[in-house]
Amino acid sequence: MRIIFIYLSGVGYPQAPGGLRGVRRDRVKRFTAPMIDRPFTARITTFSRCGVDSARAPSILAAMKRQSGFNIIELMVAIAVFGVLLGVGIPGVESYIQNGRMTTQINSLSTALSHARSEAIKLNQRVVVCVSENGTSCDAVGTGNGWNKGWLVFVDRNANGVLNKGGSGVDDCAQGATTDCLLFQQKAFDGTNTLTPAVSVPDVLVYVGDGSVRCNTDSSLATLESCPNATTYFTLCDFRGAAHAKAVGISNTGRISSLDKQPNGSALTCP
Repeated sequence: MRIIFIYLSGVGYPQAPGGLRGVRRDRVKRFTAPMIDRPFTARITTFSRCGVDSARAPSILAAMKRQSGFNIIELMVAIAVFGVLLGVGIPGVESYIQNGRMTTQINSLSTALSHARSEAIKLNQRVVVCVSENGTSCDAVGTGNGWNKGWLVFVDRNANGVLNKGGSGVDDCAQGATTDCLLFQQKAFDGTNTLTPAVSVPDVLVYVGDGSVRCNTDSSLATLESCPNATTYFTLCDFRGAAHAKAVGISNTGRISSLDKQPNGSALTCP
């Protein structure tokens, strides 16, 4: 696109010395208008869209063509490097996420056990921690469900090992209540991680008023026994196996500890 400027000198418009600077003489045309008593000069010049004489346009276009981006070889090299970085980085990110998930899950069990012990001491009552798949009652003894299915923590006021709630409108946790108070419900873990109990804690464990723990080693809730240290722990595993397993142990006094091996010193095992 060209913009045409006409410079007039003539009637009432004195011409500056030298005329319009930069205008070629072959572009100046003189003519006499009949209706005007003196001749005037029309100077016509053209400018490019950006205000540059069109004679310089080819050199500008040539300079623009010399400014190129990536060629196909450089692009392929960049893609190859990016692919290598993804191959190295993605497994590390996946491992980081899986480790974080396992830490969260094993900490949820440790927190539940610590809370149960604290409530048993505060209330001087039995507090039961049992595996629960349905989230409303303890699983039957001997079902063999892993604790990754979920669990319940409740104050067992009638000491029968069963969650007996008072029904709608009843505050089971009120002071002086005679029904069982549900303290915490853990839902099943997401994913395929397994939380396996040792032989002393297959389904349930109970904290008593002094903070110590009792186990159901004979598969009968009517009687509870002391918990052997060597077989009172839980092992959390994922698809990576025993090399990445985590464990929580429980002492006779009810204290919780993190383990990287079995209490007897053997390596952790996964199902």
